[in-house]
Amino acid sequence: MTGNDRTQLPFDDLGEEFFFFVTPLNNSPWFVDGCTQNPLYIHHAGVGVCTAGSATVMIGSTVHQLTTGTMCVLLPDSMLYILGRSSDFAGFAIATHAGFIYHAVRYNVQPKIFFEHHPIISLKDDELAYMDSFYHLCLRLQDREAQVYGTDIRKHLLAAFLFELLGMYEEAGKNMQQSGGRRHEHFEAFMASLRQHYKTERSVEFYADKLCISARYLNLICRELTEHSASECISDYVAMHIALSLITTDHSILELSEEYNFSTPSYFIRFFKQHEGMTPLQFRRRKGGKSRSGFAFPLLPEASLG
Repeated sequence: MTGNDRTQLPFDDLGEEFFFFVTPLNNSPWFVDGCTQNPLYIHHAGVGVCTAGSATVMIGSTVHQLTTGTMCVLLPDSMLYILGRSSDFAGFAIATHAGFIYHAVRYNVQPKIFFEHHPIISLKDDELAYMDSFYHLCLRLQDREAQVYGTDIRKHLLAAFLFELLGMYEEAGKNMQQSGGRRHEHFEAFMASLRQHYKTERSVEFYADKLCISARYLNLICRELTEHSASECISDYVAMHIALSLITTDHSILELSEEYNFSTPSYFIRFFKQHEGMTPLQFRRRKGGKSRSGFAFPLLPEASLG
């Protein structure tokens, strides 16, 4: 398949940041015509919710029905065919960096495997109503750009929005999976401990001791359930929260290195660069802008950098 045979969805309009944009699907050019002859190429990752009507889509080689109250997650490098839609079809989508999807859910489900087999799930009525009201609140905030804290409000609201959506997906994933027995219990305890101590402890031995198991056994459990080592799980979790702190706070690099218990700012910078491919300041300085939906999420201004 050549580049001329597919259309790239603009999920990467704002670069490599975690949060991109929210857009209504009923007015989307990809859905208005009712169908597409060529596949749509998903360059990053997308979360979509159908709030009314229905649409027939093919993800990869499998045909799915998007009906009222269903949610869909599309992974990077997916091919989406829109085969048809009802006249009352409506919904919304969030485009985001794949790392946010993976980091947010992968420690309770195996995301790539799970999403590939279950790209669409059903939401409960109360979940759908809640998310629909959340979505409309995001849209109303577009008209309040002059509000002194408008940028911070939008960034934090969209972060919460994404976590709510992914939390619902994760819960559905748990219900679909068979129990993992004792190893699954150990893994859940490991993640609970990591959520409590990630700012101060990054060694596998610390968490293994908390579980009264060996570090080798904890690595085995993590690789079996996530396809990543325990050390990678810890580093990824810490790096994700550092990135969120860089986006949502104006703390200096020194302050963040102390907050996350790094011995020196230099070590903090090396850790983040090794994980993200850029320094914390480079990550923070990346310029935002308005997406095609008009929903802007600029990062912190350079004047706020410490």
